[in-house]
Amino acid sequence: MTDPLVLVCGADDGFAKPLAVTLYSALSNYCGTDDVRVHVIDGGISAANRARVDRIVKTFGTAVEWMSPDLTLVRQLTVSERFPASIYLRLLVPSLLPTAFDKAIYLDSDVVVDDDIGALWKESIGDKSLLAVQDSGAPTFGSPWGLAHYREFGLRASTRYFNSGVLVFNLRRWREQRLAERVLRFVAAHGDQIRFFEQDAMNAVLWSDWRALDSRWNQLVSPWEIHERRELQRGILHFVSTSKPWNPQGAHWTNFIYDQYLKRSGWYSSLQWLSYYLPLVLRRQQVLHLRRTVQATRARETAAAAAHAH
Repeated sequence: MTDPLVLVCGADDGFAKPLAVTLYSALSNYCGTDDVRVHVIDGGISAANRARVDRIVKTFGTAVEWMSPDLTLVRQLTVSERFPASIYLRLLVPSLLPTAFDKAIYLDSDVVVDDDIGALWKESIGDKSLLAVQDSGAPTFGSPWGLAHYREFGLRASTRYFNSGVLVFNLRRWREQRLAERVLRFVAAHGDQIRFFEQDAMNAVLWSDWRALDSRWNQLVSPWEIHERRELQRGILHFVSTSKPWNPQGAHWTNFIYDQYLKRSGWYSSLQWLSYYLPLVLRRQQVLHLRRTVQATRARETAAAAAHAH
């Protein structure tokens, strides 16, 4: 008997719907024969939304194992409007999962899995504590959006920096080395010196104890950046920034990928889908029109300034 593929997410009620999309996309594209065990760390999801997630996952012949963490462990840590306490839930994965599991895939609830996650599961973790993707927006500690104050932590600018939205945990090593406790202590001690809280802390603690995955497993998508379709590969899309595809401000050509998984998931009935989707599409078009207007105005101002300078 082979070990099951262990898939873990964490979310609060505000991310219940995108959580369902993440799970649906991962399960609908899975081509392997191993059993899949789905675990969700419940950061405060309502009973009604839990039932909807349960229903969606059940269609794939599996069930959600809901895990209720002791949130007092993370509530005293540094948070912000953009980064609530739920960001720390991933650090609880090794302690919450059954000790029989030695490995687990963690996915943020703002990702879409657009390929067979079984291929990610087969990646060898070796003796490292973590598999992750080097952050395309901050590839090293010394990058403008890399690890702030890295010198004060005794680290080098050239050290690679990973994004924590898609992780493969070596659960045994995390337990043996008590890595979650070390990361949480780092946040507690340096919360006023780091920007991306748990992600920065994981990078600082595990700087030499992780292996890089192919970039297709965590492709960062922001509506403020232009991504050509040929640049994005089949894999995992991670909708970073505060403007997500379920918000009009997240208008971007990749919206249709998220939209198709949401529709197919069955989160909404047919009538509910129309009530949700049509107003969203109209508001996205308004955002795109405004964005193009602002860009055109800036381009004219830049051209006029250049002409004046000459």
